[in-house]
Amino acid sequence: MNYIKGTKTQTFFLTIIILCALFFSTYKLSESPSVWYDEGGYFQISRNISEGYGNGLRTSPENVEQVSKVITVGYPMLYPLAFFLDVFGPTILAARIFMVIFLLILLLLSFVIIRRVFSYNQALMALALIATFPPLYGNGKTVIGEVPGIVFLMASLCFLTYFITSSKYRGLLIFLSGITAGLCISTKPTFLVLIPALVCAAGYLYFKKQISKKYTSVFFLSTVIPIGLWLLMQFRGDSFSDILNFYLNPQHVASLSTTVINNLKTMFLDSGLLYFSGSFILWCFAIFYRVYKKKDIHVVEIMSFIFSALIIMAFLRTAGYYRYLFQAQIVSLMFLPNSLMIFLRLFFDKIKLLNPKKEFVVPGMIIALSLVGIFQLSFHSWVAIFYTSHKTEFWINYFNDHDIRNTLFYDVPEVALFAHGTDYYQYLNLSPGAGITVGKENLALLQNGVFDQVFMKSSILDSAEGFPAQKYHVVATHYKYSILEKNKK
Repeated sequence: MNYIKGTKTQTFFLTIIILCALFFSTYKLSESPSVWYDEGGYFQISRNISEGYGNGLRTSPENVEQVSKVITVGYPMLYPLAFFLDVFGPTILAARIFMVIFLLILLLLSFVIIRRVFSYNQALMALALIATFPPLYGNGKTVIGEVPGIVFLMASLCFLTYFITSSKYRGLLIFLSGITAGLCISTKPTFLVLIPALVCAAGYLYFKKQISKKYTSVFFLSTVIPIGLWLLMQFRGDSFSDILNFYLNPQHVASLSTTVINNLKTMFLDSGLLYFSGSFILWCFAIFYRVYKKKDIHVVEIMSFIFSALIIMAFLRTAGYYRYLFQAQIVSLMFLPNSLMIFLRLFFDKIKLLNPKKEFVVPGMIIALSLVGIFQLSFHSWVAIFYTSHKTEFWINYFNDHDIRNTLFYDVPEVALFAHGTDYYQYLNLSPGAGITVGKENLALLQNGVFDQVFMKSSILDSAEGFPAQKYHVVATHYKYSILEKNKK
């Protein structure tokens, strides 16, 4: 608690930031952002686990099918969520409350880390930037693995800072740092890039004589434990080469060089990513300037920088979804205040500007950026689009009033999650590029007109080739989803 307690002014600003985060993380929680495809799949898996049906997706009333590679979120998120749903009920509101808990822990840990590495004021500024960053809520309120993974990363960094400065419980602290690093990697394969960052961090500490061979061994062995458990739980039946080949090109992009070039252009031409690109460039400058001046850099910052750089490199080879940069965006914001201070201090020195109020420039810039973030969160962001939506409410009411027996959910897990009970069928095209589907056997039943009711996206219905239109007709369309019923003979 000593690292949270500050002066009255500092405590005031900390309280304002926390209240702001609480408001935006809970406002219209079940509606904003809209429940979407991946979230529907992860929710279903956790619900199946909580109800004793196993780690998989339901394809029929009798069958739950395990899908390993494509359902990338691992047990560090799915099993705690399953427990939470078991206690509080299998609703989307309960699942999102669970995610908000992770979001708030992320804010707390990021504050503690920057407070220990730099200062209380820098921690406040970093917290303000993160708490007003719109993608935090777009990704953090939904049931996906990004924020839980970052929380485990932050926990690992936090334990590492305590290990460096503490004389007691050092073995326990380095063990916990390794365990939480392993949990981070096991949460989602995008965090695999943390492994090189861990190696570099351990090497740096060993070079600085801040860690012994014994503690280095404890660190890596404790990291391996959660990863080994993840491989055993999630990839049963898949060879290591199959797993590796899938993640080397998960979106099955046709031309890697063209994809990299296009993504680089996006990072500097798209207004949504320009903020991050500028922050990371500024961070690069601050890192290399201190290396040039032979100034010490905290191992936590080194580890975070390598991790973020590798996230960017991994993003460049993908289809270019902004979500794949989210981890690096959050981490870079933690170090933006310090990077700004280093850059502006050098700038003021170069132009011989001796303004006695120059120490207020960085806080002023942080406040301005935070106010812009609040404006976007309120009016012009992904979460703001759905503040007036009632889609979740509609589906809850719909399935409270309608029976789902002999119903097929055609590639709409975000709708199927609202269904009560298990008496339904499901077909999912999880990876179109890789041809990985779940419930493919239900397509033959669809062709034969077996199902009484079918839910599917209207866009898929319009473009579906070979859909047995003579056997079904649309009875209603809601929120771009079509509800079909079997034609009477």
